[in-house]
Order: sequence, then structure tokens, then C-alpha cells
Amino acid sequence: MEIIPRDYDGIRQWIVDYISAEYPEAWNNFFSSNQGMAILEAVAHVAAMDHLYADHREREAFLGLCIEMANAVEHSRKLGYRPRFASSASVDLTAEIETAQTEDVILEAGYQIRLEENDDGPDLVFELADDLVIPASQTQATVTATEGETFSFDFLATGLPFQKYQLFETPVLDGGTKVYVDDHEWEVVDGQLDMAGKDACLLTIDENDQGTLEFGNGVFGNIPGDGDRITGTYRIGGGRRGNVAAGAIDVQVDGSTPSAESVTIHLTNAAAAGGGEERETIEHIKAWAPRFFATQDFGNTASSYHVLSNLWSDPDLGRVAVASVTLAQNTLEGNLVHVYLWVHDELGGLTVPSAAFKEAFEEWWNGTQDESETDLLKRFGRKQLTDQVEAFDGVTVPVDQTVVIQLKKGYDPVSTPAAVKARAEDLIKDLFSHDKPYKGQPWPMPGLDYKASWTVQLIQDITEVHSVSLTEGDQAIDDNEVAVLGTLDVTVNP
Repeated sequence: MEIIPRDYDGIRQWIVDYISAEYPEAWNNFFSSNQGMAILEAVAHVAAMDHLYADHREREAFLGLCIEMANAVEHSRKLGYRPRFASSASVDLTAEIETAQTEDVILEAGYQIRLEENDDGPDLVFELADDLVIPASQTQATVTATEGETFSFDFLATGLPFQKYQLFETPVLDGGTKVYVDDHEWEVVDGQLDMAGKDACLLTIDENDQGTLEFGNGVFGNIPGDGDRITGTYRIGGGRRGNVAAGAIDVQVDGSTPSAESVTIHLTNAAAAGGGEERETIEHIKAWAPRFFATQDFGNTASSYHVLSNLWSDPDLGRVAVASVTLAQNTLEGNLVHVYLWVHDELGGLTVPSAAFKEAFEEWWNGTQDESETDLLKRFGRKQLTDQVEAFDGVTVPVDQTVVIQLKKGYDPVSTPAAVKARAEDLIKDLFSHDKPYKGQPWPMPGLDYKASWTVQLIQDITEVHSVSLTEGDQAIDDNEVAVLGTLDVTVNP
């Protein structure tokens, strides 16, 4: 069976060869000036494009091969995986007043703290997650603030099925949207099936972080009536730029007492903010969606606890960067699950999360004493009833990288070494970033000994590299530790 080429040049030549063999007398002028060649080349172009589109459609039909974010999201959702959008950083603030008052000093939730003169983009805005209350006769209290800014919307319903309303500000944060229809709160979901038979609307966030609210058709979600007023709020922001360093917030604001007396409050952050993450990449989705599917969203093994903990996020506190899990099987507390947590800092490195972050993480797994029966049943669909999860600060272990690279012969001895050095440094930094999987594997994982062969394998994939040598060898890593990049020194010899 003859194999027909799939590219333009190959198809064009195949047609020429076919005509030359079958009709040598009828057509033997294959110069570009021939009008018949214009038709032939047009046919070759259409055939090549058809093959291109067919290959593209076939590739996009598989999670492991697709390159379009919309398709990766769609495939992962079929596995039950919920792709992560950008998350907000959170930070613990210390609030102080000079003189104790006879009444509580209050600063309401939602109060905005704006950090100006930021070189990375628009001003950073932090909003208080809860009311700040400095009790009477005291001068100090703490409160959690979340990066991001709240906006409101106000529409009139049309009464038609599948009504859609666009949220104008970007980037829209997932999990921070509230919707009311004639002052009655409707549930905000991220899947159409979750709307069935309920007062609920669907929030979709596209590849440009633009948010759209979509209501139902009476079966999948109820329909707001004609003229009903649709109001609500949503938040924008997110990303690692919100993981500001300790001391970055140092402001004077005006609080008040119940008797309307104004009191100056000094707000500072003694520790860095954490939890702010960029939108999940296609590579990250491909690496984690199959692992999530294997857990069936249930924690009953160290592996399943590890996956679900690494994917945990909170709308107000941010997202886990890396998590490590150990099961305390050899202790009297045989059902204890120890989870060590890290979040990214503003430079992309790993640091410890805030106390509020760890508390919320534990509540997500274990619940609270006052939770509803519905929440109780939902949570125990996530883990075994007798398990108890405890969150701890993880430890980072710097791994120095001194690399000597020998190039293959035949490359430019001036420009090639500099290009290879830059490429090698980027690959090593990505390896230790813990959010850019290499060949589908999110390593080096916490609790996993660092292998020098990982770096060697990484660099040997560069075309111009002949050999690689490392000064440092393997590095032992305990269960509560994770390897991070220490000093980096790359030498390239032509």
C-alpha cells in the first residue's frame, strides 16, 4: 500500500510524480508559470491543511497530548479534576493602637490596604478577611488580610433560559463570587450538572481570566424571572506578586469604637504573605489530573492524602505549593495523618504558611464542632472517620548545584556556551520550582531524596551537550523536608 505524504512539499511532489507516471504525454510541463501548477499547488495546500487539522483534532482529543488550555480543562473535568485558577495570597497582620480604649476598636471586614509604587503591575490591594477587633483595655490584636479587590455588579434578568452576564474586571478570582437574585443568594458552581434543580448559577473563567455568569434553563439550574434584579460581588487579583515580604505592609488606618470615636491603628505584617499562585498550567494539569482521578477524591492512603493535600486551596487564604504526608502508623495514635506544608514566597521560593492557612487546611480535612450535618457528610466522603489530619510547617533543604558541561564538537565556541549555560540554568531552576513537572513527573517531591542523576538527565537532553558532571552527589531528604535550589554554578566548556 502506497503511503501518501502529509506535508505540502511531499503532497505536491507526489501529485507531480503521479501525473508524470500516468499521463506523461498529456501533461509534462511542471514549471511554476504553468496555470495547471497553480491548481496543483492549491490542491496540495488544501490537502496539507486538512491533514494538519485532522492531526490537531486527534491530538486535542487526549489530555496527555493536547496543547490548548480549554481542551485540557475539559478533559480534566471529565476525570473529576477541578483546574486551579489564580489564587490570592493571605497574610497575618498585627494591629496596634497607642493607648488602650474603654471600648472595642473595630475595623470592618473588607477594609482595603493599598500598596502603591509596585513595579510588577497595578497596585496590590489587601482586604481584611474578618472584622478586626481590638478589645477594650487592650492595645493589640491580629487579623488575616487577603490580596485582591472586590467589585460589585447589578443586572436585570431577561427571564430567558441560559442567561449570561459578563464580569468586566479581570483577572477574576475563583471562589470569591456571590450572586443574589432579588436579595436571595444563589449558589455559585463551576459545573452545569451541579446546577440541577437548584437556585444556582455557573461561573466560567476563560483563558483571559474573564468571568461569565450563566444561569440555567429550568432543568439544569433555575431561571431568574423577567425583571428580577441580579446583584452580587466578585474579586479580582491573585498570583505570586501578592506574596509580599515581611514588613511590606506598614500603614496607619482609622478604626472606630461603637460610640463612633476614631482611633488610629498601626497595621504591620511580621511574616511574609503566602498562598498566592498563578493560574495552573497545562503541564501541571496533565501531571495532577490523573493522580487526582486515582484518589477518587478520597483520602485513605498516604498517596491519596498526598495528592489531595497538594491540590488544596482556599478562596481567602491561597493555595498549597507543596505538601508532604506521613501516616503515624507506629504510634499509639495510629490514625494520625501528618501533613507538612509549604507556600511560595514573592520570589517563587518555598516558605512556611500562616497559622490561619494551616488552621483552615485542618478544618477542611477534619471539620469543626459546629459544622452542619450536610458539611459533615460531605467531609466524611473525603476521608475515613477515624483519621485525624494535623498540619505542620515544612522544612526546606538547600541543594547546591555545581555543574560542568562539555559540548559536542562542531558548535560555535563563542555563542553556543553562553546559550547552553542559560538553558541549563533555566532547566535547573524549573526543576526546583515544584510547579513545572518534568516529563510529566512533579519532582523532586517532598520526602524524596534528591538524586544527582535528575540534574544530569535534565541537561543531557540539551542537543549541544556531550557530557555532564556534578560536584555534589545525592542528598538525603526526610519526610518533613523538601529539596530547594541552593547555590547554582554552571560552567560550559566548548
